[in-house]
Amino acid sequence: MSGLHLVLWVGIGFATQTPGERGSYLYEPAYSLNWQDSGKPTPYCLQPGDICFAVNNHVMSRIGHRLSGAGLPNHSMIAFAHPDGRVWILEAGPHSQLSLQVNEAYTHLRKYVAEGGRVWIRRRRIPLSLEQSEALTQFCLGQDDKIFPVVRLVAQLTPFRSRGPFRTAWLGKPDLDQRTYFCSELVLNALVAAGVLDADLFRPSATYPSDLFFSRSRNPHVDRGVILLHCEWEPPARWVDRACDE
Repeated sequence: MSGLHLVLWVGIGFATQTPGERGSYLYEPAYSLNWQDSGKPTPYCLQPGDICFAVNNHVMSRIGHRLSGAGLPNHSMIAFAHPDGRVWILEAGPHSQLSLQVNEAYTHLRKYVAEGGRVWIRRRRIPLSLEQSEALTQFCLGQDDKIFPVVRLVAQLTPFRSRGPFRTAWLGKPDLDQRTYFCSELVLNALVAAGVLDADLFRPSATYPSDLFFSRSRNPHVDRGVILLHCEWEPPARWVDRACDE
């Protein structure tokens, strides 16, 4: 067992022990952005490979997603096992900053809630293997501090975008060596790098957070990939920090 394997094994085991102590809770999963909560939240510790979503109140982000047809949520992120033994988050454009960043997961998600936003988690049905988790960690750490692709994101509002009824058949494929990514593109490339997703079935550069959230897309070339997320991820469940609510 390599050094990184050992660290990830210890870290993943630690992360599953005490969800209540971390204040991390999930409501019942549903393919819905309904902000009216029902039922009782249950403790949950984030796991490597969980896909996280957020809706914030940043005006330009919400306008841009509406104009491009992306809708809400307007942020997506991926959870991974950090070598420090905790679960961290990789996100492109966190809190509307123009960079790619890795951050400790619970602190990062609490900031969205503290700013008046909402957070959802699509948890893995089956935990990542040790090899998959290691590959995910290595990819995520390699993206930290890259620059957010403002020009490519703006291009999503134009006819030159990679998402279209025909062009997505050959554009927008996974690329693990890009200089930068926007958020949903980053999530899918990370999961391809981890060996979790089939690169031939996904179009990261043509995929929006809402596609990942609902596992459906109006674009058939995107839809054929994201619909398969049903198999390996639970529907989105709203995340709350009970320490903030109490």
